[in-house]
Amino acid sequence: MLHEAKAELDKFDLGQSYGLEIPLEFIRTKIDLEEHLVDKALKRLKGIEPTTLPIPLQIEYQQLQAQALIAQGNLPSGV
Repeated sequence: MLHEAKAELDKFDLGQSYGLEIPLEFIRTKIDLEEHLVDKALKRLKGIEPTTLPIPLQIEYQQLQAQALIAQGNLPSGV
């Protein structure tokens, strides 16, 4: 199932994505986490500046970051 999802994501032309770059990166991050590629997921998140995102995407960013840190064995501050 994840293989098929990754294949479908690779079909997207980001030049024609109409603002889907961040949501697609979040999907890729979720796939990385499912595949236990925590360092790769965290690297993806580091490439995104969350304060420039709309509030719903900031929340999703924070949730993904927390999941990755927990999977890595670290608890986010304030938890």
